[in-house]
Amino acid sequence: MGAHRKKCPLEEVACNLEGCNDDNQVVTCGRRMLRSELTGHEKICLFRIFECKFCKKASTYVSITGQAHTDVKQPKKPPERGHYAECPDYPLSCKNKCRSGEIRRADMEQHLGECPLETIQCEHWEEGCNEMVRRKDMGGHLKAFKKQHQEYVRFAYLHKKKDMEDLKVELRSTKDELVATKFELNATKNDVAILKTELTTNTDELNATKNTLAAKTDELNAAKSELATKRAELTAVKSALATKTRELNATRSESTPNTRGMNDTTSQEKRKASKSCRPS
Repeated sequence: MGAHRKKCPLEEVACNLEGCNDDNQVVTCGRRMLRSELTGHEKICLFRIFECKFCKKASTYVSITGQAHTDVKQPKKPPERGHYAECPDYPLSCKNKCRSGEIRRADMEQHLGECPLETIQCEHWEEGCNEMVRRKDMGGHLKAFKKQHQEYVRFAYLHKKKDMEDLKVELRSTKDELVATKFELNATKNDVAILKTELTTNTDELNATKNTLAAKTDELNAAKSELATKRAELTAVKSALATKTRELNATRSESTPNTRGMNDTTSQEKRKASKSCRPS
């Protein structure tokens, strides 16, 4: 039964042919049908292998033709998608509908550069003629407008002559400016040299000043250290003096009562002497 199912013409199967979509992603046809229809479908499947009949490049049908149907006929208009839209060997018709027949895409630019029906600018367009004529009619146009073209050429010549004179004046002015600029440049170079010398001198003086400042800073630090030592010595002397003062005050306090007694005795003796000296 299993072997039969793999061959059964009435079993539904899917087409497994693959190709790329517009985003260059691989996709599978995936269309489902009876196995008996699969062989016929693969002959017209959009993802079947198909060869460009112009350059022989092989790819899928939809990738080559850019068509989402199975019509293998060449389209009347150049396709805008797929390989046919860029194939260098794809046959194109001249846009001017000349009698050249089919032209390879790669040869079209050269053909338009020679096509007698291509509309081109007048040979004197740079001089001022704005006429657009077919290539095959250019001779007649030049003959019919010969005087006008001569006038265009004459005017263009005068205009260019004036431009040349203006350019000469501008060139002389530019040369003068160049000479002046060179002179200024030399003067500037001299100024720069002088400034460099001054800068070197100032740098030396600055370095000497920095050295002097460093020496003075060392002297100041030494003086500060010595001052701190003297202050410490002064503080010690003040402390010793305060101690001596306290001791002296204590000694004075102890001797004060005896002094008062002696003072009273002396006062009494002075009063007695004063009385004995008075006249009777």
